[in-house]
Amino acid sequence: MTGDPPAPHIYVAGVEHLRHAESISDAIRIEVELGSIGMALRPPELIRERMLGGDALIAVAEGGGSEDWTGFCYLSTWEAGAFVSTSALIVRPEHRGRGLARELKTAALLLAERRYPTARPFGLSTSDAVARVNLSLGFREVAYRELPRDPAFWKGCESCPLHATLLKNHGETCHCRAMLR
Repeated sequence: MTGDPPAPHIYVAGVEHLRHAESISDAIRIEVELGSIGMALRPPELIRERMLGGDALIAVAEGGGSEDWTGFCYLSTWEAGAFVSTSALIVRPEHRGRGLARELKTAALLLAERRYPTARPFGLSTSDAVARVNLSLGFREVAYRELPRDPAFWKGCESCPLHATLLKNHGETCHCRAMLR
């Protein structure tokens, strides 16, 4: 035995995964506080809402009688379904470097194609690793003006520690890389 954690399984999150919402929210907050990512905070209520709506994906490590989440992301539509964002992509530190972020993003894109076939996938990220995954999945870097102009989308950025930069630049650029597929 190598001591590696069990390989996770990816599911469309549902009622049975609601118990992980607080932990996922806390994990995002901790990463933001550590400065390892610039990301908007996600309250547990929002995570639960996405889970119950069928728009969240969760990676779960199963085995040895225990089950815990290892990765998570969710979808949101904008501008009457013209765009779909893949948001809150997070992988627990002990599961990083094994391709789980790419698997989650791939599963999210498949879910988006099934649920929102006419929507254009996009995302914002400060993470070079996420940007590499996005590029490998057909995303390209774009100017912020190519993203949704929906004020509700940009309101989500208010809890990001880098939000002041977005305001200073009048919403035209920030630390995040804007990517569109």
